[in-house]
Amino acid sequence: MERQMEQLLNQPHLAEVALLEQTINFCKTLLPKTQKEEVENVEPEYNSPEGYAVIVKKKDREEEMFMTATKKKGLHKKNKTASSNVIKHDAYTFRLFEALKITAPSTTDQIPATLETLTSELTKYQEKIAEWEKKKDDGTLLKEFQEKAAAKTEAKKAAAAETTDVVETTAAVAE
Repeated sequence: MERQMEQLLNQPHLAEVALLEQTINFCKTLLPKTQKEEVENVEPEYNSPEGYAVIVKKKDREEEMFMTATKKKGLHKKNKTASSNVIKHDAYTFRLFEALKITAPSTTDQIPATLETLTSELTKYQEKIAEWEKKKDDGTLLKEFQEKAAAKTEAKKAAAAETTDVVETTAAVAE
């Protein structure tokens, strides 16, 4: 009875919430990387003593040198395939999604919809946890547990009394 009361005070749905958060983080890593917006180049001012020169980066230099090629390079075949948006899953990721009863996204286009369902499931569990915390603080959680335990003991007593009645009637009939 005491063990059950201790288990009652442990946070429910902890494993589900952790699994959902882990899966959401996994899906976020699969999202295509967004291009960083280039920041305007601001020319810094240099305080260099007289006689010293500041060397500018090669890409920022105004003068460009052009050198003619002395040796022609052979054609190189590039085996780079176009980046596809197909996701390759392993057994672990399939197990994650199967535990959540959600289909694993097969392309990066399906990730936003999957993330949406995962976040909605996470909010449902968070609402249940908030309700549990409220009941725990109020003390209604323990009252409900005690009422259920009392109902179970009464049901066991009634079942035991019924079985003794049945045994007595069968013994009387057998005589």
